[in-house]
Amino acid sequence: MKMVIIIISFVSILLPLCIVNAVQESPEEYLEIHNDARASVGVPPLKWDVKLAKEAQKHLNKLIQNCLKGKLQPIPSPYGQNALWNMASDPFTGAKAVAWWIAEKKYYDHKSNSCIGGNCKCYTQVVWRNTTHVGCASVKCDKCQMRCTRVVCLYSPSGNVDGVLAAVQEPPEEYLEIHNEARASVGVPPLKWDVKLAKKAQKYLNKLTQSCLKGKLQPIESRYYGQNVAWHMASDHFTGAKAVAGWVAEKKYYDHKSNSCIGGGDCDCYTQVVWRNTTHVGCARVKCDKCQKRCTLVLCLYSPPGNADGERPY
Repeated sequence: MKMVIIIISFVSILLPLCIVNAVQESPEEYLEIHNDARASVGVPPLKWDVKLAKEAQKHLNKLIQNCLKGKLQPIPSPYGQNALWNMASDPFTGAKAVAWWIAEKKYYDHKSNSCIGGNCKCYTQVVWRNTTHVGCASVKCDKCQMRCTRVVCLYSPSGNVDGVLAAVQEPPEEYLEIHNEARASVGVPPLKWDVKLAKKAQKYLNKLTQSCLKGKLQPIESRYYGQNVAWHMASDHFTGAKAVAGWVAEKKYYDHKSNSCIGGGDCDCYTQVVWRNTTHVGCARVKCDKCQKRCTLVLCLYSPPGNADGERPY
């Protein structure tokens, strides 16, 4: 059987002459495959948004009559969007559409934050960290010269923001391993990952990205969280794990006997990493590719906070 599939990111579809059948799977059908892909790169799961789903369905209902013409015009809206246009007589589900978008992962080069060898924008929208909600719809045109099915998912907030990486985050294990090795070496319990802390860290870094060359890394004013920040200005690949390794390297400046930093170096990042009473951590990383010179920011937030005056880390 000959099958023609067109996959588009940031698109929707226009339609009128054939008969439309709404072919909706349950929200779980769409969410499961989206969230499996997001979990594989360490970003939080999406939630279903009924309003987005209705918006997608409303638009598709208007567009279906042109399903053979391939006029896939962008939806003028503030939402991110992925669309698939499948021209074949066999059943084509929404879950299959999402699987096609995820298959674009092979074209996404994380280091350069670009598509290599093919389109990857649908994939990056699927795994965009700051996107929190999705709503999808599909329609089938059975009376056209050749049957076709269209699927569209709308995302909020929209992904694929210029200059910001989509799935720039390593999995939590990448951060936890090096933290907990340092803690184990001084006999303190391991940290656990906190999704809420990671979200707060990501939100803060997103505000700083456009000013990453200015070095204005102001502390988050909160008595509830400790924080370590790394600011790396270079074109090479700088990971969250490398940032944590830099903080741990400050150990050479920490004198346990006097509970102070010596040798003219800073050790506050190290003491936060190994602070005994800290139990949870959440981290985020942002890369600014549109600055005059590329830079990467990494932030970890800790709870309860460490570095309390007059107290030792362990």
